[in-house]
Amino acid sequence: MRMPGRLAISAVLCVIVIIPALAEVWTLIRAPAAPQAEILLPATAIAMITGFFCLAFAAWGVATAIGLLRRLSWARSSILLFAGLVIITNGVGVAGYFLTAHEPGGAGILVPRFLLMFVGAWWLMIFGGQKGQRELSATARSR
Repeated sequence: MRMPGRLAISAVLCVIVIIPALAEVWTLIRAPAAPQAEILLPATAIAMITGFFCLAFAAWGVATAIGLLRRLSWARSSILLFAGLVIITNGVGVAGYFLTAHEPGGAGILVPRFLLMFVGAWWLMIFGGQKGQRELSATARSR
């Protein structure tokens, strides 16, 4: 059976969505050490924890993409949860931008966040309905 284009596109988008998480890890690795005079938690510990979660999120995205391409039964649940987290994390980022003081011209960060929220909503529409369930379960192989 031929794979629907939406599955292939969704798998590719899973990998693309993790690029900001990997960019965050790269930024944390390359960031110079800041003075830690009156900080409760050391900045390096915060960077390590954040980096760990970003790498875990990225690994989850890759695993979900592989599951979609192989039409594994757990891939639908994984992409639905992944989509919800993409929408929530980027929605919090957008709300944080509007609720805090920021430099003029710094709205460039909103475009990728809105695009990621759109991708998450698209995944919810595709895989949340009966058609998405049928597409994945028609040839799904549980392991």
